[in-house]
Amino acid sequence: MSRRTAILLVALAVFTLAAAVFLPSHLAAERKNLSSEEKRAEATHVLEGRVKSVYERTEKQLGKHVLHTLAEIEVTSVDKGEGLEPGDLVYARMFTRKYGMFARPTPGAGGHHAIPSGGERVRAYLVHGEYRALRQEDRGWAVVYPNGLEIR
Repeated sequence: MSRRTAILLVALAVFTLAAAVFLPSHLAAERKNLSSEEKRAEATHVLEGRVKSVYERTEKQLGKHVLHTLAEIEVTSVDKGEGLEPGDLVYARMFTRKYGMFARPTPGAGGHHAIPSGGERVRAYLVHGEYRALRQEDRGWAVVYPNGLEIR
């Protein structure tokens, strides 16, 4: 290896290390919390209910874990939207990211703020069908991102 190549490799390594250490993680393109009015406007349905069960699947991605959650919610009341009534079940999708010991937060969505447990009462702001904020293209139910689930 020539002296010039060695200097370039060292310079590249120093630059990469400096960028990893000094680039602030707060520059991540995270979505701000929505007000109640913003959540209601974005949601196709707003409901109150009780979480019957929670199903989780973890996906590993380069030092971080994405926890995909599906909450089975029994509807107790509907404040917005058509087609649901008390007693119906809704399966609402959420996600959150967890980072390993050496993995730094990466730019992008960090996940939903509230992940419920079974038995908890919730107010859920949901989108039924296509939801671009989470790249949902099917007819499923998604919790409005990032704070569309309130645990009561």
